[in-house]
Amino acid sequence: MSHRGLIKGFGINDEPEGGASASKPMSPYYSRWKGIIGRCYGKEAARRPGYDVCKISDDWRSFMSFKTWMQQQPWQGNHLDKDILRPWEKLYRPETSVFVPVYVNTLMNDCAAVRGDLPVGVTRNARGLPFAARIRLSDSKRVGLGVFETAEEAHQAWARAKSAVIVEVVDRYRTTDRYDERVCTALLSKADKLAT
Repeated sequence: MSHRGLIKGFGINDEPEGGASASKPMSPYYSRWKGIIGRCYGKEAARRPGYDVCKISDDWRSFMSFKTWMQQQPWQGNHLDKDILRPWEKLYRPETSVFVPVYVNTLMNDCAAVRGDLPVGVTRNARGLPFAARIRLSDSKRVGLGVFETAEEAHQAWARAKSAVIVEVVDRYRTTDRYDERVCTALLSKADKLAT
């Protein structure tokens, strides 16, 4: 087993000789593995809100362990997500990380850095009433939901609309031949909470 130095002080490249190196193009497995290490332990973690607390399980310190797992997943054309099944955990690990289409992966982005202290889906409206609700639809278009007297009213409008978008995305995702029912269940649970 070859160990060619730690990646970002964390990952162990234990692929047998002839694998990834500076003189060869990266495999998609190595590229994904190195990417999550960079998001969690590299400079990118300090620049991106939410990644400063994310970690990778000890199982995936080993590149070969990650590669073996990834080869059994529907990774082609999909994004790796750590937050859908256990959003509070902030941990990349085999049991709760999933490959999903980009429209599923970006579904719950909340743009915390842009909105500041306001609730999710709420922005300040410079004209007229002080709060506006905006939502990103399943096709990535952003649309306004109206203006409101309070941030809470704007957030409630966003939550109802977001619930409907989640249901629409789950219906679309279930038509693919590589969907994961755990993802559908987690997203529909989130939709139910938002709708109430």
